[in-house]
Amino acid sequence: MPQKDYNLLVYNLSSSNDIDQYKELLQKHADSNIYYCFEHLRHFKKDTNSLRYFLLNDGQHNLVLMPFILRKIRINDQDTQYYDVVTQYGYSGPLLLDDKSEEVLGVFWSYVDQWYRQNNVITEFVRFSLDENHKRYTGNLLETLQNVRGNLKSDFDKQWESFDRKVRNNYRRALKHNLRFKVFQGADITTKAIDMFHEIYNQTMRRNKADSQYFYNQDYFNGLLENNINKFAIALVFLDETAVSGELIIDQNHTIYAYLGGTNSDYFHMRPNDFLRVEVVKWAINLGRTQYVLGGGIKNGDGLYKHKKAMFPYDKDVVFYTGRKVIDQQVYAKLCYKANQYFDEIPEDQLKYHFFPFYRAAQLIPTQD
Repeated sequence: MPQKDYNLLVYNLSSSNDIDQYKELLQKHADSNIYYCFEHLRHFKKDTNSLRYFLLNDGQHNLVLMPFILRKIRINDQDTQYYDVVTQYGYSGPLLLDDKSEEVLGVFWSYVDQWYRQNNVITEFVRFSLDENHKRYTGNLLETLQNVRGNLKSDFDKQWESFDRKVRNNYRRALKHNLRFKVFQGADITTKAIDMFHEIYNQTMRRNKADSQYFYNQDYFNGLLENNINKFAIALVFLDETAVSGELIIDQNHTIYAYLGGTNSDYFHMRPNDFLRVEVVKWAINLGRTQYVLGGGIKNGDGLYKHKKAMFPYDKDVVFYTGRKVIDQQVYAKLCYKANQYFDEIPEDQLKYHFFPFYRAAQLIPTQD
């Protein structure tokens, strides 16, 4: 790559002007990618966190954009002088803009690491996208989850034959219960549809005892959909007038993403989720979409993953990468030990199996006598 005058700019996402500037960048360069939109990012703004974003340019072109959450590090309820960085839930990491080359990612990370060192940032945790933006990462890359990304055929009859037999049988079973499918898309999304989906989703999160970060309030859904209405669809399955299964779908760049979903457990025996997924595929094919991203399980090979994989058993999975980086190993060790003295007794090759960064979950690990 020829020599250029690169600049790494770091902006807050606090004032209305900051937010408008960010939205303009996202619209211009990334078709307002939902996983990066401000209405999603602000969910992760907590009292000791700030929302910011990196923007790498070469004086003429914007090259890389990456929003991040800068978190103050507190140990035993006491502030430290240090910070750590995480990216938002979902497919995130650096977003390539005008220059799509792998080399520019290397430049980006070198500048980011320098900024970290200058600003007392000790660790970084990055969730990457499925478009290979993990390349040239300067920390430790982990192949975290296999994600199901299915190719949609132009003919639904051929798609039907490609489903696992279990999916086809469950769909037929659902038909016997007279389930009904309806999709609300774009401007046709109603407040009632949002409410019905929100209720199903929250029921599912409570049943699964999900972490608090996965509970989204009504304001989150309203803000996300109202400001990005043409990027979404809500698919619902009804028994009579009762919504029993639902999926919030991102519709972007000829690909649909199963963003959030849930099913009322009282109706599991009717197989409404299989019914929903097959009907979503049928709907997406009619729209001319080419891929359906279902994501992965909680861990590779679990029941949730197998359920999704049954939709596309012959398509190759794509790896969802996460990145872990320690900028200052000495300070990191000091913070971890301060949080829990058990840290010193963990063999180095075992640390990768612990929550990262260790000091944020250390209180969950009993101190040994």
